[in-house]
Amino acid sequence: MIEKEGDGKAVVAFLGPEASYTHQATLSAFPPSSHYTLTPFLTIAAVFSAVQSGAALRGVVPFENSSNGSVVATLDLFADIPNTCPDILVCGEAYVRVSHCLLGHAQQRKLAVNGSAKSSDAAPDISGIRTLYSHPQAWGQCTAFLAARFPDTERIDVSSTSRAAQLVAQDASGASAAVSNAAAAALFNLDVLARGIQDRQDNCTRFLVLRKRDADSDADSATQADGGGHGTVDMATEQKNQPKEPAHLKSLISFTLAQDHDHDHNADNPGALAHALAVFARHGLNLSSINTRPSGVENWNYVFFVECTGMSRGKKVGKEEEKMIEKEEKNIEDEEKKIEEEEKKIEEEEEQEEEDEKKRGGRRSAEPAAVSAALAELRGVCRGCMWLGSWRGGNMTGSAPIR
Repeated sequence: MIEKEGDGKAVVAFLGPEASYTHQATLSAFPPSSHYTLTPFLTIAAVFSAVQSGAALRGVVPFENSSNGSVVATLDLFADIPNTCPDILVCGEAYVRVSHCLLGHAQQRKLAVNGSAKSSDAAPDISGIRTLYSHPQAWGQCTAFLAARFPDTERIDVSSTSRAAQLVAQDASGASAAVSNAAAAALFNLDVLARGIQDRQDNCTRFLVLRKRDADSDADSATQADGGGHGTVDMATEQKNQPKEPAHLKSLISFTLAQDHDHDHNADNPGALAHALAVFARHGLNLSSINTRPSGVENWNYVFFVECTGMSRGKKVGKEEEKMIEKEEKNIEDEEKKIEEEEKKIEEEEEQEEEDEKKRGGRRSAEPAAVSAALAELRGVCRGCMWLGSWRGGNMTGSAPIR
């Protein structure tokens, strides 16, 4: 059961507090309406848990920054999905331009005028700042500014940039500051001590929208060590507000490679990773990113995260596969239409879903055919693989205003 607030609205969980960049991404994906309640959570793990438990219909988490790379905390949660949140899938994305500011309590410089002190109209005095708060990602996005102004200042990691602003707001001494954003300054009544302190003016962060796997229609897509490979492409309600990329889906897949002692056929096989990656090319899937995190199973064993795009219309696609792809595209269109209807009456979502299942003969549309075929082949060369969701790619947009 999806939890709803007392007013009957479905909950969308995001990494808070309010005014975080994730909050801005959530507003972009879920514009203010009568259907959702946007609820902040203090950690990324808490957002995952809220979606897994059914306390939230959707969750929004940061995934990667254009200049500082992947958000490690999010990747680690995806790596541990089989143990902690086995039903989490990605169903959408949102982009937010990131413009960092230094926030704090302004201390005006004092100038001696005729023997007395007078406040200057110059930039605020930041020489008294002894502690900086921010999210770990922000440090790497503001290296030049921080090296020039605060080379030896203590830096304290917190869960989000808005949380950093919240903490600084509680310290009226002026000895602390936050690397955050202008929206947080307004929310927590802080002064903007410096603007645009990021290294790149085109700085941008991508956020993923999470949903819970449907117990019936997604049952076969929990593609783990011995899993199957047929799940649902759930075109979430929030995606209808984002620009569509015709005929292309993004998919996220994780896999681990077998160690030499796992399977005899992998012994003395230095090309194990190459064999795994070649599977995607054979099915016409373009790899847009590859990340790794320790698997936690044993030392020096890793979980590979592959993001791929394409609906596989290459030379290696046969007639049957072509028909499956065309059918899948039609299914996606049908799914989007169904979602628009669900948004009008979200409180009847579960009952409506049961009726739709019966009309469709008991199953929803399968995951992209090419992805399904690639997963089937991956199982022959990997120790385990898992489909983590498919969605239409969103375009880069500006930050949504905090309302």
